[in-house]
Amino acid sequence: AHELAELRRIEHKDALKLYRARLDAISGLDRLYYRAIEDKGQGFESELHDLLKENPWLINMAYSHALTSDQEMGHVAKQLDQALGIDTGLPADYKPDPADEVRPDLVFVGQMGLDPIQTVIVVELKSPGITLNADHKTQLLGYMAKIKNYLGADAAGTKIHGYLIGTPPDKTSKSDKQQALMHEMESQGTASEWQVLSIQKMLGVAKQSHLAISEAISKEKERLDEDLK
Repeated sequence: AHELAELRRIEHKDALKLYRARLDAISGLDRLYYRAIEDKGQGFESELHDLLKENPWLINMAYSHALTSDQEMGHVAKQLDQALGIDTGLPADYKPDPADEVRPDLVFVGQMGLDPIQTVIVVELKSPGITLNADHKTQLLGYMAKIKNYLGADAAGTKIHGYLIGTPPDKTSKSDKQQALMHEMESQGTASEWQVLSIQKMLGVAKQSHLAISEAISKEKERLDEDLK
């Protein structure tokens, strides 16, 4: 029993190191974001892209590694084959345009909350200096439609969810396209297949989630330390 308790204590110690390191990463990204605002977003999109590629848990703790990173849809399809175990080859009705060079920023395979169904997560990133508008949403939905078309019959057992990450529009905007996106955001239901996520909200949710887990692990580790004295 003592050996098992010691093993659990070591596991909690390692987990605590992981979550504290992630919290440090979140704080660093937060500082990077505010510097990017001052620099009008120059270079930030590329840095954020690389960070999300290596750390998809920033978007949602349930997500695994990134399948693709700024790759053409043909490459995305091949990666989805491997991740979802699709061995039937290309669907009969899948007819890609040879000139199609559509490039989603990131694609993940993971789960949404406690839902056991696998979800293909498509991410479109925009620099903080660019205010999101309806064209960006159309771009995201286009990527999602191409993936659904590729999956064919397999799409019935797989969800596809999109994230448009950047600076959302506000009510003071004079842009028709920004106003159109804002209207769609306000009329969205909880079951929507896409969502706009501000960088600040993404970092805030990631920070709160990791703080809560870190505190829980820390308390359990303290209890185990006491038991082993």
